[in-house]
Amino acid sequence: MLFQAKKGSGSRSPGKVTTTTIFPLPGSLYVMRFPTNQNFKHSIPVQRKKDGRARPRLSVTFRSMRIPAPAVSHK
Repeated sequence: MLFQAKKGSGSRSPGKVTTTTIFPLPGSLYVMRFPTNQNFKHSIPVQRKKDGRARPRLSVTFRSMRIPAPAVSHK
């Protein structure tokens, strides 16, 4: 997985782009909490076999939303 700070996210070195790479183990689960998506671009790069074919990769996203309760009318 690659992580790169977005512009204006408080980077200590303005103008310099730093990329951090992590190598998850097979079957690993990583949870990115707020404000990770606000401050970093992230990706799972394609890996290729010797014959040039792409290796399979999987990224699953679970999201939750808070839906406000409907207004109650008191007559």
